Amino acid sequence: MKKLVIVFVVLLSMLSSGCLTLLPSSYDENVSNHDSYESVKKSYDMVVLHSTTKKELKEIGFDLDHGENVEILTYVEVSKIFLHNSAIIRSDLPSGILDCLEAKGSCKAYKISFESINKERYGNFWADVFDFRKKVHHTGWKFEALFIVVDDVVVYSLHSGQPNINKKEIDKNPLGPLQRLSGDDALDLLF
Repeated sequence: MKKLVIVFVVLLSMLSSGCLTLLPSSYDENVSNHDSYESVKKSYDMVVLHSTTKKELKEIGFDLDHGENVEILTYVEVSKIFLHNSAIIRSDLPSGILDCLEAKGSCKAYKISFESINKERYGNFWADVFDFRKKVHHTGWKFEALFIVVDDVVVYSLHSGQPNINKKEIDKNPLGPLQRLSGDDALDLLF
């Protein structure tokens, strides 16, 4: 009987605290030596076009051959990226891209991404568990870079990203777990 009272008290205290600690959370991070947007941007700013080599890129944190989250593009894919609009003509392109298109097989482009995103659920535990309302708070950062390399030398680079991700996502289902059922499944459950 004493053990039952202790279990009941523990459960009651969990319920009265709102059960927020029981909501799941997740953390997505690309493994790298960069721990922040500012860190990866600082490394990116060290790249000197027509001078920095692939070996030097690796030394500053961009391992194009063995790094994580690297996508390799051919010169054909580069041309599709930069010449996708008929209003853009070759002479409008930066010199590094023209160098790539002329080098053909000696040109490769590398898209690399770094990110650190925390997803934390918040709100009413019971509404979340029974799928009536899920609230997720996303925080973190994301950085993407494109390096165009001809004969192991960077001839063009471009970056984009989000230095400060802070968004809230709310998913409401007025019917709770029944919301996800298809028409026939819902009718079978009711009758």
